[in-house]
Amino acid sequence: MGKYLQNLEDLKKSEIGILDFIEKLAEENDLEYFLGYGSLLGAVRHQGFIPWDDDIDILVPRASYEKMRVLLQYSERYKIVSIHNDPEYIHSFMKIIDTYTVLEEEGMENLNQYGAFVDVFPLDGAPENKLLRRFHCWLIRKVSNAIAHSGPKTHSAGSDSKIKREAGVWLRNHYESFVLPKIVGRYDAKTSEYLGDLVGGSVAYPREVFDGVAYGEFEGKKYRIPYGYDEYLSVKYGNYMELPPVDQRVSRHKFSLYYK
Repeated sequence: MGKYLQNLEDLKKSEIGILDFIEKLAEENDLEYFLGYGSLLGAVRHQGFIPWDDDIDILVPRASYEKMRVLLQYSERYKIVSIHNDPEYIHSFMKIIDTYTVLEEEGMENLNQYGAFVDVFPLDGAPENKLLRRFHCWLIRKVSNAIAHSGPKTHSAGSDSKIKREAGVWLRNHYESFVLPKIVGRYDAKTSEYLGDLVGGSVAYPREVFDGVAYGEFEGKKYRIPYGYDEYLSVKYGNYMELPPVDQRVSRHKFSLYYK
């Protein structure tokens, strides 16, 4: 295939292709997932992408997240990129990428060049006690930020501090043996009364927010959303049906997309 520049609509189509693949994978393997963040907001408020947004985020309960990570090892086109399989990756959540594309994003110059992607955030457990829950969420966010600092200084999250970078590298290198079992997974997501996208959002919600599945329209198709989407969006965005000021309706990403 030739390599040529694509536009924003082509990027969105590639991301929808990944989302369709995830839906099929979930259906065939009894996996749970939900649209999350701006993708959930877009489904509820716009029935698709937020007009000035250009990415897709999903939330996946930890058990399904780990199962998905294993299953994607055998996929030909769509692959997982995560802290577990890429020594230069600096996020505590994973991406599902379309390997038929190449995405060059500003601020990522010194990292591997990935394809169009969907961000996949695990839903992890949190304690019932309010003070412990706040501390747990804070700690996970600190660890996630430290790992992000392990990237090169030219990366948007990279740090000028050698100590911060070395601490982040240690946490990244010991994610499987220490961070995941001792910190992120300290409270079992299967039995905890609170769940949250803690590595990305630092907020835990009552379990019932994610206990049921509804379906929301997104770009002409139906995808899974949390039954408690109203509480999720209200906590995250306040009056989420109100549009932001015009000067805030801008994309956060600058990219070039190519087909291989």
